[in-house]
Amino acid sequence: MCASDRLVLNVQTETTPVPKTALPSLRAATSRPGRIALWEIEASVHCSIVGTCASVKDIRRLAKKSGTRLKEEASDYMVHGFLVCKTAQKCLFSKQFQKLMDKRHGGAVNRVQRTSEADQLAQLWNDQRDCGNIAAAYWAFMTSSHIPLPLRERIFGEVHMYSHLAGSSFAKKAVEAEDLASENIALREKIDRMRARKEEQLSAHSQELERLFETVSCLQQELQTIRGRESAPAQPSVTNETLMRKMAKMERALTSARVRARQAEANNQVLIQKLRKKTHGHSILPRHGQVNNPTEETDASPKNIRQDELKILYIGGRISSVRHLRRVAENESATLVHHDGGLEEATPKIDQVLPSVNCVMCPIDCVSHDACLRAKHLCAKWQLQFVPLRTSSQSAFKEAIRSVRMMRQGQ
Repeated sequence: MCASDRLVLNVQTETTPVPKTALPSLRAATSRPGRIALWEIEASVHCSIVGTCASVKDIRRLAKKSGTRLKEEASDYMVHGFLVCKTAQKCLFSKQFQKLMDKRHGGAVNRVQRTSEADQLAQLWNDQRDCGNIAAAYWAFMTSSHIPLPLRERIFGEVHMYSHLAGSSFAKKAVEAEDLASENIALREKIDRMRARKEEQLSAHSQELERLFETVSCLQQELQTIRGRESAPAQPSVTNETLMRKMAKMERALTSARVRARQAEANNQVLIQKLRKKTHGHSILPRHGQVNNPTEETDASPKNIRQDELKILYIGGRISSVRHLRRVAENESATLVHHDGGLEEATPKIDQVLPSVNCVMCPIDCVSHDACLRAKHLCAKWQLQFVPLRTSSQSAFKEAIRSVRMMRQGQ
């Protein structure tokens, strides 16, 4: 028993003895296209056919399928050598190998079978070889009976040399791969060092930036403290504080009196309007020289504003756009009175301006919250129309004026 036979634990195959007559080095060509069975091909060609046309994985799978069990520790070389010997016999393994190769390389087999001329066959091999389709072409040419002997010898020689070139290339690639691996390790170490330096620099920059932010914050606080000291008024004496309290008390009393007076004027105006509506426009007011009654029309309404006149108090907005708003009001036959909402003018000044208007508008995007609430509260108290504007634009102001006029005309 040879060394390769010791790899087999159990073989269930049909075998036919190999003829004792010596096989020629390569088979001579026949006159007509045909196929050669694998076990009919010269034994010297089997090694190159199995090694070129099939992988070790293929022959291991076919061996298992054909009932040939191989030891697990058997190397690929030993498995290859043993199964090459099996392909020289007409057995289940060689039949299954022939069937697998014909199925896998059927296209190449058909092309070779359709070609009969020697020149065309040589060109076909050159084309398949240059395209890298060596495995399929080698199987098709070596299992076809009409291939001329010189072409078979050339094909066999080229494939044989390719195996040597592949081994040499593999060894060279292995050395190159080892060199590349070493270079890759060196580059990775260099990158890691550069990354570490960059992280250290970034950390140092971050710390420096934090220190600068802290310095800026301290300087800002010092600047605010200095400004507060410069703008702080001198402490008044005891006499000045007393006078200031008295003046504030008098101002509050004066404001309260004005509010009550304006409320009375507004109520008086409402009564006059109701009386006019009831008498269908006929005046029941006393003539000149008569004694005034409680419904007498006096100067109680704000500055004697006519019912058809629209005088608007515009609170807030942008100072630069006030002149444009005045022009819009003039185009809409209205009068505009502006209050900056507490920027430079005091908020209580709104109380003094309200009696001279019959409508108040506030752009909610550009007005003091306190000024807006104060105006809204006083308008509700004195029965004046309060119109909040979406924006401080001229278009919003113009739209509000027209809406107010339509509402007044509908009343």
